[in-house]
Amino acid sequence: MHHVDSRIEGYAAWWLLSVFALLIIAFAVALVLVPNQPKPLNKHLGQSVPTLALPVIALEGEPPMAIDPTRHSLLSLPRHANDLVLLHVWATWCSLCRHEHSTWLEIKAQYPGLFIAGLVLSDTPSAVRDYLQHHASPYDELLDDQRAELAQALGVLATPETFLIKGRTIVAHHYGGLTQEAWQRKFLEFMP
Repeated sequence: MHHVDSRIEGYAAWWLLSVFALLIIAFAVALVLVPNQPKPLNKHLGQSVPTLALPVIALEGEPPMAIDPTRHSLLSLPRHANDLVLLHVWATWCSLCRHEHSTWLEIKAQYPGLFIAGLVLSDTPSAVRDYLQHHASPYDELLDDQRAELAQALGVLATPETFLIKGRTIVAHHYGGLTQEAWQRKFLEFMP
């Protein structure tokens, strides 16, 4: 009888081990074959852009502009509900920002009618002027956010970050250095 019990225990152990191995194989196959599920929506998407007056940084040769809350609030930049504003949060001290600068110049060349606003984070106007004098500017307007007021209101984690604003709503967002691949994946569908 003892011999029969040990055979039954052996079969039961073998059966359990086989089921466990099949489950592991099925899980591994599912990881490889099942397409990636969409990631949760970006917390920025659908968020309204806060009203906040910021000074504009005038580039070399441009007259300095006075702070005008109706002109220097990002909410006033779009003229119509379907107007687009590409907001780039950057700084001259940011190495990723310097690395992605050529991508910004390419985007401006590809979409000359697209309004690009640079939100300069915790930087000095003189450093910005000096940098853009040597590297060209893709920006239609540079907003000075030395105290990171607008950046904090937008939930910016670090430079660089990019927001596409349609009317008054954020419709696309990218965290990190902008590449052509990221541009095509996240922003291209919104371009006219």
